[in-house]
Amino acid sequence: MHLVSVFEQTIGDLENALQVGHVATSPLAVAHPSQTIAAVRAWAAPAAINNVPVQRDGHIVAVVENVNGDVAPSPNGIPPRAPSDGQAVKAVARPLAGDMLIEARMPLGQLMAELVQPPHYRLVVNGGRMDSIVTPSDLGKLPMRVLAYTALTHLEATMIQAIRRIHPTDEDAVARLNEGAQAQVLRDLDRMHAKKLEPSLLEVTNLQQKGLILYAAGIYRGDRTAVADEFDDLYEKLRNPLMHAASFVDDSLEALARLKRQLEVIRQRTAQAATALGSDS
Repeated sequence: MHLVSVFEQTIGDLENALQVGHVATSPLAVAHPSQTIAAVRAWAAPAAINNVPVQRDGHIVAVVENVNGDVAPSPNGIPPRAPSDGQAVKAVARPLAGDMLIEARMPLGQLMAELVQPPHYRLVVNGGRMDSIVTPSDLGKLPMRVLAYTALTHLEATMIQAIRRIHPTDEDAVARLNEGAQAQVLRDLDRMHAKKLEPSLLEVTNLQQKGLILYAAGIYRGDRTAVADEFDDLYEKLRNPLMHAASFVDDSLEALARLKRQLEVIRQRTAQAATALGSDS
């Protein structure tokens, strides 16, 4: 089977296998209707919990949203302003509604599109039970790391195959880079050889360099600087944090929107590179 086809199958399998329930936070930390916001905030703030489910008679009936004011209100008041210390939970909690809920079995790849819409959390329903919650920070957990890194690997593999379809040799492909980049690639290859490793010349190029080779071939269109910046962003802000187990998304709408945009770029650039492969893709 063609290498790109293998990755496409892997991505499809992962997107179906990795689900919202695999990253949701459980057990739920809950408030009670008779409590004050001050009492809830006393434990929610140190734990960085911003949306607190409200439990009555053993059932979740509402959510106190934006307890710590971590999400700034939009002009239309969504999300709500942080409630005041002296208010009672029952006075400010939002009753359960459909837009607050999500199925545990939803594919993880669809979660970002849900969370960018208010409210920016979801209570997770699993087999009729509501026993966990998912927020943007949960996207930093291992299942999402696996999905994101596999998508990047799929992109890079497709780019390599596309470049080799266009150029007769790796040397011919790398010659499309500027002199400084060519020299850097050759130095990196020498370092790998000194370690008794034998990668191909093209495999030593970084993600941005592969993108620029395909730009020079007319596969990636538009402004050259914009293409270079796009791949640099993927490399520095997504691939490196994934490789080194650093944070690549936090509990903020800005980080969530960035990750969603990055994964959309990966899908778009993979599809564009695959056009160079014709029926082999």
